[in-house]
Amino acid sequence: MPIARTGYIDESLRIHQGLYVLAAVIIADADADRHRQALRGLLYRRQLRLHWRDESTRRRSQLIAAACQLRHTGAVVIAAGVGPGRQERARRKCIERLLGELASRGIASVVFERRHKELDARDRAMIAALQRQQSLPAALHATWQPPAGEPLLWLPDIAAGAASLAETGYDTYWKELAAAFTLERFRLGLIPRQRKARASVVRRSTRAHFQPSKESGNHQCIRPTTPRPIDFGASGVTHSRDAADESVVLACPPRHGHPAGGRRSAALKVPAPRQSRRRARITPAAAVVARIQPEAMSRYASHCWMPWGL
Repeated sequence: MPIARTGYIDESLRIHQGLYVLAAVIIADADADRHRQALRGLLYRRQLRLHWRDESTRRRSQLIAAACQLRHTGAVVIAAGVGPGRQERARRKCIERLLGELASRGIASVVFERRHKELDARDRAMIAALQRQQSLPAALHATWQPPAGEPLLWLPDIAAGAASLAETGYDTYWKELAAAFTLERFRLGLIPRQRKARASVVRRSTRAHFQPSKESGNHQCIRPTTPRPIDFGASGVTHSRDAADESVVLACPPRHGHPAGGRRSAALKVPAPRQSRRRARITPAAAVVARIQPEAMSRYASHCWMPWGL
């Protein structure tokens, strides 16, 4: 009859080195109570639990010596290249590998250190998904317990802490534990960015621009908008509608020194007014080129907008 054994699992993180370590210590159920009593005997007065991170160098040596005297085996999985914010992904990959190793050894029960309600729920969902995919046996039973209530969770904490230190180059502690553990390393791969497929949209420019006229060759100021009739009164400016781009074309008399065909055109294509609460601006250059009368300028500014530097 096979001996009933349970795996106790805990983690160790080294964010600056990009390491995530997950360790499992396998203990026979018949030896569990004796191991718990021995581990509680290592506590200081008013100390609730053993935690590798909080212990001094001398204290860590004592913990390693005590752990070597207990009968156990185990497995350690180390993920390298773990960037900030990717610890949970590294944990999922480590759990998948570690539970697969424990299942191959015939372990039917595992105990995780309790972290947070939501985080533990993620672990449960992942294990259930692996069992549905038949990556793990359906008989594998996982529970989550607080470390203060289960002293056997202190052993994987010691093993994970020693293994993480060994990865950084200080392997004094791990050398004493390495004989009882199997070690697996892997590098966390990069996730390619998933870009959303965007439909190709041809956008029409809404900014004023200059282009030569096909008829006269003069440069025209064009701003494609919805046309509206403009009444300039007796300002000497006529207007017409251009069906090509639905804008309004103003035919203005040429200014002295700037005849038709020059750099500054006497034929201006002025956009129709836009639906906006902001009051339109009219520039002095536009007033000079178009020769708009002062009394008509106020009415013109309320209807349309002219760009700077015509």
